[in-house]
Amino acid sequence: MRDWRIGLRRARIFFLMPSLFEPCGLNQMYSQRYGTIPVVHGVGGLKDSVEPWNGRKRTGDRVCV
Repeated sequence: MRDWRIGLRRARIFFLMPSLFEPCGLNQMYSQRYGTIPVVHGVGGLKDSVEPWNGRKRTGDRVCV
């Protein structure tokens, strides 16, 4: 059962997580592990675990909406 979930995470380009409240948020961490770009709101655990994209320095791994 685990194999198809890993394959699904690897096949995505973006992971959209439009939460208004998120105390932890493991799904964006799983997505980052398999190279998927998280698109999240900057709240709670999402803000803590995903670094915002900085176009000038070309660092970060999130698009904050």
